[in-house]
Amino acid sequence: TPPVTPPTSAPPVPLLLQIEVKFAGTSVAHHEQPILPGAAFDVLLAPPDVAFWFPAAPALYTVEVRLLAGGRMIASATHRTGFRQLAAQGEQLLLNGDPICLRGALSWGWNPAVIVPWYTADQARAELRTLRAMGFNLVKLCLFIPNQVYYDVADEEGMLLWQEWPLWLPEVTTELRACAPSEYAEYMQLTRSHPSFVIYSLGCELDSSVDRPLLQELDGVAVH
Repeated sequence: TPPVTPPTSAPPVPLLLQIEVKFAGTSVAHHEQPILPGAAFDVLLAPPDVAFWFPAAPALYTVEVRLLAGGRMIASATHRTGFRQLAAQGEQLLLNGDPICLRGALSWGWNPAVIVPWYTADQARAELRTLRAMGFNLVKLCLFIPNQVYYDVADEEGMLLWQEWPLWLPEVTTELRACAPSEYAEYMQLTRSHPSFVIYSLGCELDSSVDRPLLQELDGVAVH
């Protein structure tokens, strides 16, 4: 009987990562590199002549990430974002170097017709345009998290957002201390790329039971 030759595993298919940034339908930055399966990557792209996001001119960029195997695309993701800069000059808030006065309306996200605050693009746009017509340039999302459609439409409409995370008069238990930082990290992933966000609140009516170490930990998560 001839010896049995063990099967040899096929060599891994080379993977190619492609990242492209588009503005107004035109490619303004591009990067590609080989990548190993399961490997993390960190890429810095610098689009030239950046158009900043303003409420009156909400410039949005589209970022496309593609993964190719043997020249064939096997995965892709697309996301929009924008560039804006916040700064303080004494007590004056500056947006992209210009003074701005925030005039906000508070929303609880309540709608008797639905069980959760879930918006269609038309509903979100109608709400934001109504508020702008009333003289507001900001919406405070008080203790609730809408679906991503609301955030996307706010980016498109140039409406500023204040996100208050859903922590209200909490009973600070060992379990809360253990799970809150990771939950806040997941919250921030929902909003970090949206230029419309200018203010975050860790919660509402956080009394003395929410001590300094816990607040510092949550603040660190929100900042980083």
